[in-house]
Amino acid sequence: MRKNSKIKTAIIYAQSLYESALKHDCLETCYKNAADLKTFAQENADILQKINNPLYDTAQATTITDIISKKLQLHKAVLNCLNIIAQNRKWPLLEEIMHQFVALYNNNNGIAEVDVTTAVDLNATQDNLLEKKLSAIFGKKVVINYLKDESIIGGLIVKYKSQFIDASVRNKLNALEKYMKGTK
Repeated sequence: MRKNSKIKTAIIYAQSLYESALKHDCLETCYKNAADLKTFAQENADILQKINNPLYDTAQATTITDIISKKLQLHKAVLNCLNIIAQNRKWPLLEEIMHQFVALYNNNNGIAEVDVTTAVDLNATQDNLLEKKLSAIFGKKVVINYLKDESIIGGLIVKYKSQFIDASVRNKLNALEKYMKGTK
């Protein structure tokens, strides 16, 4: 299955879960569950690939979803979605489905999900200040996904949709190097 068709399939499942969450008035709970499942899928991609094997029948798949549900304390709407994912053998898409659900939730609730790369972990004061600044820049409530990359030396890189702000020390040093060589 090509990447584009995987994303389309994930969007269909995410949309279905979103509509179910709206219908059952459990959107906030499902949002939290989706974030937990996304993390679970990232940490257990190899297991999800294995249980997608046709040797596992639907009864075994249901048992696995029940175990995951109890461990993560999932809402019934999310458990129903997981059961459908298991029956249709879409386990490898779980992370993308949950990603698309979170994106749909954020889009419908005026939330900007921003990726921020830093060289070091930020303390609570820095985190709050950055969140306020980014909220002002994007005009939305901001949820920040932090990535750590020591190679940027210092500063930060902000990515939101197609917008990219590179305020890293590495970028500034590269620009200075180009300037010094006369290539800028």
